[in-house]
Amino acid sequence: MSSTKTKRKPRFHTSTIKIHDIDYNRNGVCGKGFWSLLFEDPETPEECEKGLFVATVFPDQGYCAVLKMDRLSNGEVKYNNWRGDFYEDALRKAIQEEKDKQDKAMGLTKWPKFKGQGKANIEEE
Repeated sequence: MSSTKTKRKPRFHTSTIKIHDIDYNRNGVCGKGFWSLLFEDPETPEECEKGLFVATVFPDQGYCAVLKMDRLSNGEVKYNNWRGDFYEDALRKAIQEEKDKQDKAMGLTKWPKFKGQGKANIEEE
């Protein structure tokens, strides 16, 4: 008997978030680095709480935690868990935009893609 796991689609999936702050933390000398984002979601459905959220996003897909800021500031950690998969795509897009912005500020450009060995196999973007 083979069991095939199918990924459930969330009942609501946001694509538009408003980022208030974003930063990368290398997590010490031996931890896995992560991005922290402070954001709000203008598409939050009426039955859900609106407000500011904080997200922790690790490099691996599927590792995204979202918590509500006002609950954290009140010391509430129990029942303060939000579906990271609702926000993960939009958060990762915001992270990539921030990385691109930082690269541009440092004067870095995109490297050419290599198709194989040798100078003739370089694709310009």
